[in-house]
Amino acid sequence: MHTPGSSVAGYGLLLVVQIVFVIVFGFFTDYSKELLPKNGTSNGLEASHGAAEEKYLPKYPHFQDIHVMIFIGFAFLMTFLKRYGFSASGLNLLVGALVI
Repeated sequence: MHTPGSSVAGYGLLLVVQIVFVIVFGFFTDYSKELLPKNGTSNGLEASHGAAEEKYLPKYPHFQDIHVMIFIGFAFLMTFLKRYGFSASGLNLLVGALVI
């Protein structure tokens, strides 16, 4: 049976998981020296357009297509489930937002 407090606990758990993801991302990621701005400013607004951007820019459409498959393809594919359509699409968007 559904109790009113159970949904609040779920939101709290999602908040804790998201905070943990941000902390882990902050500690364990590092940009390569090629991607940092070469002019020495810390704001990053005037980053140089070098070989690193030309190297990674052709891969962006593939990266974007994967996101479309995750958010639209799988979510709308699962909406045709008679009993679990709404929850399947909602959970798909939730997992996609946490992972990406």
